[in-house]
Amino acid sequence: MTILRVKSRNVIRYIISTTKKKLVVVEHKRLFKSEKTKCRKERDSLMLECT
Repeated sequence: MTILRVKSRNVIRYIISTTKKKLVVVEHKRLFKSEKTKCRKERDSLMLECT
């Protein structure tokens, strides 16, 4: 599992590529506003930390 941190327009995107070659993009701003529940579900299914 590779985690890449990309900084673009003051928005930090975490791009996680799993062994199934799925790309999950989590935007930092959304994460703290309205994506907390969604992030928790993705974290539980992909077993990764969304912080």
